[in-house]
Amino acid sequence: MEQELIQLIKDLTNKVNILYKDRERQGTSHEQRMNVQNSDVEYPHLRVRAPAYEVENYPELIEKFPDMEDDIFRSPLKDDERKEIVYGYPKFKVVNYQPPPLNDTAPTAVKKVDGLLYSIKQSLANITRPIDQYRHEQLRSGRTVDPDNDEDIIAMESIRRLITDLASSISQSRVENIHKSLEFPGKAPQMVEPTVKMIYEEEKFEALLATKKKAVKPKSSRTRPFRQRQQLASGYAPATAQNQYTNPAPKTTLQQQNSE
Repeated sequence: MEQELIQLIKDLTNKVNILYKDRERQGTSHEQRMNVQNSDVEYPHLRVRAPAYEVENYPELIEKFPDMEDDIFRSPLKDDERKEIVYGYPKFKVVNYQPPPLNDTAPTAVKKVDGLLYSIKQSLANITRPIDQYRHEQLRSGRTVDPDNDEDIIAMESIRRLITDLASSISQSRVENIHKSLEFPGKAPQMVEPTVKMIYEEEKFEALLATKKKAVKPKSSRTRPFRQRQQLASGYAPATAQNQYTNPAPKTTLQQQNSE
């Protein structure tokens, strides 16, 4: 079992080593930059971005790893194969494999979407088990582990980081789905503070925006209808209006009131 595990990890390492090593040098996800080593450069602090590039297919690569030609998005495992891979490796007590559950009082519609995201996060957590077992075996074998220079360790660490990053993104999607579905006020809580700082603080901006919406009221129109204005202008006013102007009510004086 131990030899098979080591061989499996080695095959996986060789498979992803080139891909993730190239990916780390690309400027797509991590804008890594190369220092200019020429001492004659006029600007010593100038940095040049690493160019994006790709590795072409070559016979040895496809021969040793034919599954690289498989469609990543259309190559599902059978249930027994998936269980054999996942449960063939132990859990580690230090790792939390269970995502945070949804509140019991949440509506059914919210639970359906959240349940799907929950399952994906749980699967991602189980994917880390072969990686953690590989690291454990390296320590048991007495190997000197150098996370900064050992290419095998660097490849494994890169895979694990990508897994945890994706799981964290799904956690944020769960929060936003709940917040939007239940129409909670304000913006959904952010699990990680954004690196780009807004010109306004989010809470203050939302409060000012809400105050402005309350202050704006629809204007009331006191203009008489067009038909009525037209009738008054042409001399055809309603009867009540004519009586008001032609036969005004007589004024009652204070003396007349006393005599009565």
